[in-house]
Amino acid sequence: MKVYTVDAVKQAEKEIMESGISEEMLIDRASSHIAQFLKDEDDIAFLCGGGNNGSDGLACALKLKDKKITVFYGGNPNPINAKLLEKVKQIHETHPLYKYNGEGKVVVDCLLGTGLNRPLSGDFAQAVRIANYTKATKIAIDVPSGIDDVGTSLGDTFIANVTLAMGAVKTSDVLNDALDYAGKIICCDIGLCPKNPATVVTKSDIALEKRKRNSHKGSYGKVKVIGGSAKFVGAPLFASASCCMSGAGLVSMIVPRSQRIVYSQSAFDGMTLDFLPDTDGNFVFDEKEAERVMQNTDVIVIGMGMGESEATAKYVEYFISNFAGKIVIDADGLNVLSKNLSVLKSLRDSQIILTPHVGEFRRLCPTYTGRIEEVKAFANKYSVAVAVKSATTIMSDGEEIFINVTGTPAMSKGGSGDVLSGVVGAFFARSAPIQALKNACYYFGLAGEIAEQNEGNQLSLTPMDIISALSVAYSE
Repeated sequence: MKVYTVDAVKQAEKEIMESGISEEMLIDRASSHIAQFLKDEDDIAFLCGGGNNGSDGLACALKLKDKKITVFYGGNPNPINAKLLEKVKQIHETHPLYKYNGEGKVVVDCLLGTGLNRPLSGDFAQAVRIANYTKATKIAIDVPSGIDDVGTSLGDTFIANVTLAMGAVKTSDVLNDALDYAGKIICCDIGLCPKNPATVVTKSDIALEKRKRNSHKGSYGKVKVIGGSAKFVGAPLFASASCCMSGAGLVSMIVPRSQRIVYSQSAFDGMTLDFLPDTDGNFVFDEKEAERVMQNTDVIVIGMGMGESEATAKYVEYFISNFAGKIVIDADGLNVLSKNLSVLKSLRDSQIILTPHVGEFRRLCPTYTGRIEEVKAFANKYSVAVAVKSATTIMSDGEEIFINVTGTPAMSKGGSGDVLSGVVGAFFARSAPIQALKNACYYFGLAGEIAEQNEGNQLSLTPMDIISALSVAYSE
């Protein structure tokens, strides 16, 4: 599924109108799609605002002349809406928005479209609250009212069963909070040709290689996972285990030397153990040891549980500047990197993936507002591939943008991100950066969904449950 920024859709609307298609014609096209969708429904309540979103609802009400329709209108109508409303009053029951009290077996939200920058208030907020409490089927037009242009719920927000996206699916339909409110998303073609799409990852966008019979562990990548401390023991374990489960040929977990006994008892089947010098369970930088780690490996995954120490910073910077292979940087590795991003511009054939959650990405990119094009610009500037992890994960290599929507709130547990780092490392050993991210994020989310089904609730999921479910996800 292709999705577009709100700005890209607005530009497409401007271009089509400059070509001779009037705003009234676009409204007619949009309202025809809504009417077609509602053709088998009756007793419909339209909640209409004064802007373009309201225009679509009012024009649709005019097309449904033989149905029981009630229109509730609020805000200051634009000139087109004022004319449409007068026509609607001649054939349907109409009321000011404040009189809405849950009418309709179907409720159509035409209050506000894109461009919202503050919470709903007054009659609009009241109408949305009432609609959400009814048992009616709820249809949102373009974007559920209450959602801003980056998919954030700003307060009271219409909870739709279906969202009819006019002209294109917007990023505000799928990012952040949006998926909790949009329901099923249906794109309605009204002739727009927006540019620069992002792609929501589906199974057709991912690829699991078929292994040849004549192969060995070296054929599928050697990955070294560097992380952990006396305080954060589990982080490298989760990453290494998920890396093993995701097809890497050889996984070596590299942890503080003083923690040898702890990790020797916890190591996952199929991985080897290696150690770096430390003091009281915290890494100490040693250039000779760093040089040794770089030998005989394809991918280094670094940062999980290491702490924001000087040693962490030195290891991250050393590998970026000296390692000829591929690097995945996560967690504390990202936090220390944010203080010296110039190291990413060092001369090398960049094969680096960053996997920050939103908070970590804001440290890397303090101006980040949640827009997908900002992730693309960052990736392009620093010649890296980035996955900004959230309810919907935004991925870019500086050229393309992909969005992953698999997953579940049950995965909101410490350690889940470490699991993803290991999956990314395994796929990165065998594919290009953006393909590795698409595969890893899709299957990681799918494994979380499977693990939740196995548990039967959203409370009990652990990182190891996700790791255990990876094999089923890959089988599907």
